[in-house]
Amino acid sequence: MDNEYLATLRRNELESVLALLAKHGVRGGRLLEIGAGTGEQARALSARGYDVTAIDLEGSRYASDRVWPVIDYDGSVFPFEDNSFDIVFSSNVLEHIAQTEHMQREISRVLVPDGIVVHVLPSAAWRVLTMLVHYPWLVKVTAQAILGRRGSGRAAPGAEERSGRFGGVRAALWRRVLYANRHGEHGNALNEAFYFRRARWVRVFTLNGFRVVGLIPSGLLYSGYALFGHHLSIPVRQRMAALFGSACHVFVLRRCNRGAKGASVK
Repeated sequence: MDNEYLATLRRNELESVLALLAKHGVRGGRLLEIGAGTGEQARALSARGYDVTAIDLEGSRYASDRVWPVIDYDGSVFPFEDNSFDIVFSSNVLEHIAQTEHMQREISRVLVPDGIVVHVLPSAAWRVLTMLVHYPWLVKVTAQAILGRRGSGRAAPGAEERSGRFGGVRAALWRRVLYANRHGEHGNALNEAFYFRRARWVRVFTLNGFRVVGLIPSGLLYSGYALFGHHLSIPVRQRMAALFGSACHVFVLRRCNRGAKGASVK
């Protein structure tokens, strides 16, 4: 998925995040974005009045395309003091974290006592759609690779997938022919829909000392492959989401009182 297409989707998802924050009375403050990528969303949040700090893994594949200052960190300990932020935000990050419990503890540590957490996470609908379009996508990038090699000796622009550039048909294409890879750290492409259920994430948050105070669909439907990209407009994707489900859900969390059980919204 190319960065321009991804940025368009994330900008529109961010509108759902901002609306939900406003609903909870949050319109500014010190905000930490985890896994900021290019910094596109951090820049947009800053433009909306938030005091934004962005972090990502050292060596992130988005590092060369950054549009906002992003602090590199080791992926384990946030390089900040306790109670440093009013808001902690992540977009399509937690599913890539193997040690979810440790991440939740770090979030809780840097969050002020009455702070708020927002996570945008892929849905079961996203997982199912991504599986369905795997083979059409494979045909598309193979054709682009062949045509690109014939025309200029290089792969066609955009012939790219999540783990890197195909570089024609030479780069272990056989691994992608039979089945789609999993997206996150748990399960496989077939059962990830189970791991991406809303109820499963609510349980994860509750077990780690958070209560879900807000939960909405992002309002857009897309897959993990840029099969149609900009050829499907945002309004079309919004209508598709209304029919088949959104690609992501937006969770708003607050810390539970010590000793209290987490309550969740349905």
